[in-house]
Amino acid sequence: GGTATFQLPSLPARDGTALAASADALMSGLRSYQVNENLSGIRSAYAYARPHQMWLRTWYGDGVQQTLWVGDSVFVRSRPHGKWRLKSSGMLAPVPYFPWDPFKPFTDARIVGTGIMAGKPVTIVSLFGGHGSDPDAVWFTLYVSQQTGQVLRSQMWATNHFMDDRYFAFNQPAGMPRP
Repeated sequence: GGTATFQLPSLPARDGTALAASADALMSGLRSYQVNENLSGIRSAYAYARPHQMWLRTWYGDGVQQTLWVGDSVFVRSRPHGKWRLKSSGMLAPVPYFPWDPFKPFTDARIVGTGIMAGKPVTIVSLFGGHGSDPDAVWFTLYVSQQTGQVLRSQMWATNHFMDDRYFAFNQPAGMPRP
């Protein structure tokens, strides 16, 4: 027993194609940024910096696993202050990289609301990430800062795959360790 209320966007929801495209272009131009991610319950933190540097930390039940990708070399270590071990080399670290990159062009981007994220006003854009004749069923929600146009949060939903990313430290030193 009780009553629940919630707001629905005015229908049809306003076109968000231009906002999604401009936010994507702005994010793709960053020199560095950091991400806190929750992927289906697994917590990770990323730091990205140009040219071709990525530091990934993933927390498991028994500690943190770290991966450092510098240029075309991938290093790993399983203890916070352990020795880095070269795992592989060959492909350059993709920087910048965002979870929506493989799913462009966006389909049916719509502005579904506004809100506050990290103390900043945002416009919320929802879109389908599939394309082609047999698209993957992938949906995204982007929380775009009304002040800077940057994506402060992205959510991705796919079959058995739920990802929530928070973006911060735009164009600030990434604090990459040395292998």
